Amino acid sequence: MSRLSLDTPNQAQTVVESLYKDLERRIAASPPGLCPVDISLGFLKLCHAQTCGKCAPCRIGLGQLANLMDDVLSERATLETIDRIERTARTILETADCAIGYEAAGMVLRGELTVVADDGRERSFRAGEGVIEMVGRLHYGENRGEEPVELVMVYAGSDGLPLSEPAE
Repeated sequence: MSRLSLDTPNQAQTVVESLYKDLERRIAASPPGLCPVDISLGFLKLCHAQTCGKCAPCRIGLGQLANLMDDVLSERATLETIDRIERTARTILETADCAIGYEAAGMVLRGELTVVADDGRERSFRAGEGVIEMVGRLHYGENRGEEPVELVMVYAGSDGLPLSEPAE
């Protein structure tokens, strides 16, 4: 079974857009030093509470992703946990039936970000849209607009391990 894709915003996308706007206001009003993983987990739990529960990626996957992020915040996580977070988020992105499931990972707060993959494919993300970081492929992001890009992105890693590797 494949995912149905419609160009007009449905109720789920409208709900996600309002959640993004609410999160944006909360981030703007947050004190400095607030943990980005904690912000992301709060948003993830909010998205999970808004799902209809009809598809397994939302019903089960978002809950599992929240549990894994709880492990990170409670300092019980290992590198395997981080890998599992990445795999779970990617599975949700690729298999969820609605915007709540596949846009629950990251967010562009302002502007527009264009991500260009090594094969030339591009995808643009505008303010209020979800982003999942491309992992294991060469890519880069560009701001092609007039307005600066602000986005919330959570990176988890370990001391001594790079977040990225330069292209050869």
